[in-house]
Amino acid sequence: MVYESARVRCSFGTTSWVRLSRGYTEAGLLSQVIDAFGGDTKGGESVADLQAMLTGLVANKRFLLVVDDVWYGGVWEDMLQNPLERGGRGGKVLVTARRGSTAREMGAGLVHRVKRLSADDVWLLLRTAACVANDESQLKGVGERLVEKCGGIPLAIKAVAGVLRTREASADAWGKVLASPAWLVKGLPDDAMRALYLCYDDLPHHLKQCFLYCSLFPPGFPVERRVLLQHWMAERLVQSRSGASIEEVAEGYYDELVGRNLLQTTQEDVRGCTVHEALHALAQLLLQGEGFTGDVQRLPDDGDASFRPRRVSLPGRNMAAVPEWILNSERVRTLLLPRNPLATEGNIFARLHHQLRVLDLSETGIVLIPETLGNMVHLRLLNLSRTGIQAIPESIGNLWSLKFLLLRECKSLHALPKGMKHLRGLRDLNLDGTTINAAAFRVGQLRSLTSLRCFALTSKEDRGGWPLAELKHLCQLRILHVHKLERAPGRSEAAEVALASKMSLRELALSCSDDTVSLPQTPTAVRKIEDVLEELNPPPCLESLKIAGYFGAKFPSWLSDISLPNLRHLDIIGCNLCQSLPPLGLMPELRSLSIVDSSALMSIDAEFMGKCHHPEVPFPKLENLRLQGLRKLETWMDIEAGALPSLQAMQLESCPELRCLPGGLRHMTSLVELRIVDMASLEAVEDIAALRELSVWNAPDLKKVSGVPSLEDLSISH
Repeated sequence: MVYESARVRCSFGTTSWVRLSRGYTEAGLLSQVIDAFGGDTKGGESVADLQAMLTGLVANKRFLLVVDDVWYGGVWEDMLQNPLERGGRGGKVLVTARRGSTAREMGAGLVHRVKRLSADDVWLLLRTAACVANDESQLKGVGERLVEKCGGIPLAIKAVAGVLRTREASADAWGKVLASPAWLVKGLPDDAMRALYLCYDDLPHHLKQCFLYCSLFPPGFPVERRVLLQHWMAERLVQSRSGASIEEVAEGYYDELVGRNLLQTTQEDVRGCTVHEALHALAQLLLQGEGFTGDVQRLPDDGDASFRPRRVSLPGRNMAAVPEWILNSERVRTLLLPRNPLATEGNIFARLHHQLRVLDLSETGIVLIPETLGNMVHLRLLNLSRTGIQAIPESIGNLWSLKFLLLRECKSLHALPKGMKHLRGLRDLNLDGTTINAAAFRVGQLRSLTSLRCFALTSKEDRGGWPLAELKHLCQLRILHVHKLERAPGRSEAAEVALASKMSLRELALSCSDDTVSLPQTPTAVRKIEDVLEELNPPPCLESLKIAGYFGAKFPSWLSDISLPNLRHLDIIGCNLCQSLPPLGLMPELRSLSIVDSSALMSIDAEFMGKCHHPEVPFPKLENLRLQGLRKLETWMDIEAGALPSLQAMQLESCPELRCLPGGLRHMTSLVELRIVDMASLEAVEDIAALRELSVWNAPDLKKVSGVPSLEDLSISH
C-alpha cells in the first residue's frame, strides 16, 4: 500500500487512516481520528472537546489523514475542516468514496476515478488468489464466468477464490461452485453481495458462527487476533477436538477464515485482522437482530418486540451512561462498550448480573467495581484494561465460569484480592503494563492458565508479585511473560520451574526491571542473572521469544545451539553488557529478528551467522531484520552468497558508528525494502540489486546511493 510506504511515512509528521462507517456519530468519528493520530480521547465529553483535542494533535504539523469509504460529503464541513485547518503547511486529507459527487461535496481539489479491472486482470486475480498455476487453461472458461458473477469486484473475486482453494483445481469442481444455489438467494442487493453470501454459505456451521461474531467489531477496525479468539472461546463457538487445546482449535478457525479471504490481516501486524465493510454488512444482515452494533440514537421504537439482541457492541460512542434499553433487556449476553467515557456503572453489575457472558469496559472512565461483580456467575470474559480502577472486589472469587480476565495497563490498580484463588477455570490473566505490588493469592493455584502476562517476581525487599516457584505447576501455559527477573533467588530455583518441560509453551518473554539497564551491576549480580537465564531454557516448541533488560555479559547457551528449531520471532532488547551475539543464523524457522538498544555490541561477525558451527545456509527463512540503538556497532562482516535468502525488509536505526553496510547484499535477491534512520556515519548504500524501496532519514554522511537498478521508491530527508 502507498500509505504504508516508507516514503509517505517520512514525508509526514503524523499519519492516520480511518474508515467512515454508515452508522457513524460525530463523536465516534472524531474519537477514531484522534486515536489513529496517537491521541487520548479521555476527557473529551462533547464534540467541541474532541475537536479541540484534534486541533492540538495536528497544530503546525504536516499530517496525512485518509478517510476511507465516505458516504456523506458534509462530514468535512461539519466536523473535520475547522480543527484540521490548524495543521501545518503541506498537510493532506485523502478521501475514498463510491461516488464522485461525495468527493466534490467535500471540496476535493482532485478527483481520481478508479477504472474497473479488465477481463484479463480479473482472471489473473482469481487465479492468483485461488493458488492456481498459470498453465491451468482448462479453468479459464469457468473462471471467467465466476468473476462475471462477482460483478468484477475484487473483494468478491478474492472471497470466491477462497472457496475455490478448498476444491480440486478442475473444471468440474469449479463448475459445481458456479452452479451453487447460493447464487440465487433473494434479498441481497447486488452480484458482489451474492458472491460474498456464497462464500459464507460454503463455511462449516462452526465457522459461520465465528464469522458472524466478527460483525460486533467496527468494519475496517484492526482487531488483535488473540482478542478475537478469546471472544470466540468465551462465547463457546469453538468446538473441542481430541488431541488439541481449545486455543489451537480457535487458531485453526482463524487461519481458515483468513485463508478464505473473509478476514484480512492488517498490513502493520499480521497478528491482527479487519473485516471489510461489505462482509461486515453481510454478517449484520444474516444476524437478523441477534447482534446490535448501530447508532444508539437510531434505535427501533420501544414497542418493537422483534428488537431483542443477544449481543450489543457500541465502541467509541461517547456514551456517559449505559442506555436503559440495555439495562432493561433480559436477553443481552454480550456487552462491548470500549472507549466510552462511562463513569460509575454499577447498574451493569446490579441489573445484568444473571445473564452476561462477555463484558468489555476497556478504556472507559470507570473507576469503581462494586461487590455485586460477584453475582455475575455466568461471566466468562471480563475486560477492564486501560481503566482507572483501583481495586478488584473479593467477590470476584464467585465467578466460577470466568475464563479470561484482562487488566492491561490499569495504572491505578496495584493489588489483587485473595478471592482470585478460586478462579480455577481461568485460562488467561493479562496484567501487561499493570504494576501489582500486592497479590493476596498464589497464582500457581490457577492450574488451568494457558496465558499469563505479566508474571512479576517478588523479593525479600519488595513483596509485590509472586515467587518464581509458582510457575512450576502451571503446565498448560502457551503464553508466559516474566518480569523483574533479577529478583529470582538463583540457579536452583530457576531450574525447579522446569520450563523446558512445558510442551504447550509458544510465546515467552523474559525481562528485568527497567532501572536495571541504567544501574551498574556487581559481578555477583551479573553471574546470578546469567545462571538464572541459563536454567530458564524453553521447550523446543517455542515460536516467539523476547529477552529484555538482561544485564548478563553472555547469552545463555540455549541461544547458541539448535535447541529452538521452531522459533519464528526473536526480540533482544536492552542487553547492554553482551559484546557479541550468539549464532542465531542456525535457527531454521526464524522469520523476524530485532536487536535493540544493546550498547556493548561492537561487531556483527561470522559467529552471528552460525557459519563457525555448521555449513548450512544462515538464516534460511528470515524475512525481517531490525537493528536499532547499537551505539558502539562499528563493523558488520560481509555476507556470503546464499545467506539470508528470504530477507525482504531491513531497518537500521541509531547505529552512529557504523560507516558501511556489509558486502554481499547484492546476493540477496529478496531484499526489497531498506529503512535507514539516524545513522550518523553511514557513507553509502550500494549494490543491492533487488531493492525497490529505500528510505533514509538523518544520515548526514551519506554520499552515495548506487547499484540499485530495481529501485522504485526513494526518500532521503534530514
